Amino acid sequence: MGSATNFPRQYARTQRFTLGTPRAFTVAPDGSRVVFLRSRSGDDRTGCLYEIDPTTGAERLLADPDLLLSGGEELPAAERALRERRREQGAGVVGYATDRAVRVVAFALSGRLFVTNLVGGVTRELPVRGPVVDPRPDPTGRRVAYVAGGALRVVDIPTDDNRGLGGAAQDTGGQDARDRILAEPDGDDAAEVTWGLAEFVAAEEMGRTRGFWWSPDGQHLLVTRVDNSPVQRWFLADPADPAAEPGVLRYPSAGTVNAAVTAFVVGMDGSRVEVDTEDFEYLAAAHWSAGGPPLLAVQSRDQRTVRILAVDPLVGATRLVAQDTDPHWVHLVPGTPAFTSDGRLVRVVARDGAYRLVVGDRKLTDAPVQVREVLDVGEHDVLVSGWDSDPTCLHVFRVGPDGVERVSDGPGVHTAARGGGVTVLGSAGMDRSGQQVRVLVEGRTERLVTSHAHT
Repeated sequence: MGSATNFPRQYARTQRFTLGTPRAFTVAPDGSRVVFLRSRSGDDRTGCLYEIDPTTGAERLLADPDLLLSGGEELPAAERALRERRREQGAGVVGYATDRAVRVVAFALSGRLFVTNLVGGVTRELPVRGPVVDPRPDPTGRRVAYVAGGALRVVDIPTDDNRGLGGAAQDTGGQDARDRILAEPDGDDAAEVTWGLAEFVAAEEMGRTRGFWWSPDGQHLLVTRVDNSPVQRWFLADPADPAAEPGVLRYPSAGTVNAAVTAFVVGMDGSRVEVDTEDFEYLAAAHWSAGGPPLLAVQSRDQRTVRILAVDPLVGATRLVAQDTDPHWVHLVPGTPAFTSDGRLVRVVARDGAYRLVVGDRKLTDAPVQVREVLDVGEHDVLVSGWDSDPTCLHVFRVGPDGVERVSDGPGVHTAARGGGVTVLGSAGMDRSGQQVRVLVEGRTERLVTSHAHT
């Protein structure tokens, strides 16, 4: 930056010095690859999709929005709302989702659906009925589900030589490979109904910004249906254009009626069953993995009770797995609830002055460790972030049956992602400008991920 550039201008141009910083890391379960987002420079808003080889540190550009889009970016209204909820100010690729093996990546650009084959490094656009919001591949890498026009849709990933884009043999079960609808708004209030999107309260206040979850075999989805018709309407005028008709916004201010949220299990065969959420006001979180049945965390309107429900996907019935109550409120912890691979429930509870990690019926952390978020549930341990003796520092801990080990070092704020013996550790502190990202291979080899952020 030139010497004539003052700090306020630089602070604005760099979006608080965040542009150019590598972020949104996903590590393959076998540790073979790491996927992440980064813009080309410290004042470039356009995010690109990258891959890095943990063993060599070699980077590969997977998707460049400037090459994929012929014109400027045009965001559909639902995508703008989603970015607002996520506090996302960037452009280009700002979010993505992968299959279980991290061989297929799906993302949306200007309401269009793109998929990247990480094995071959090829990115292609799938012709679908957009505008596309929140595309997510199924765990097997055969299909992509997404939301368009309030409907949940799914499209098969094209096959090459009878093999899926992710490199696995593909069986569409006799289904037509065309883009098709799984659930769509209907009834008198269809304009106020959406499938597969988080409602305002969940996205803005509870950290749940998604509205559908794939089953481990890719044959079913757990989906939210949101009816906004009971929510009060607000009329917002444009002070710069007094002649313009005011816009209408559904906004559930404190003490008023919320959106009606229900959950369904939807199958690729066209089946649909409603899930019993026990009439709780809020659907706070969901989880579906091979470790057990789908899980829902539901919360009462007064936020003093949270129940974790296991769902029978065939009939929609639920059973109580765990419950937490508090005379003031129950804090929602990101990454929970979850299952370990052998079917033990992972949750965080407030007990005796500390937020403690509980796996199955065993408490694995004690004070002074305060668990803030569950980052990864591994085969033998759980990776969490939280505080210990110094409440000004947010650290990463590995928690197992033999105790608690701190992964991060030095003062500051640390976070991590991992898979297959590879841990990506991000660290920010007062001793450096911006965030430093390190790739740790089996705790021995360490490589820095390049950051283009300004200082």
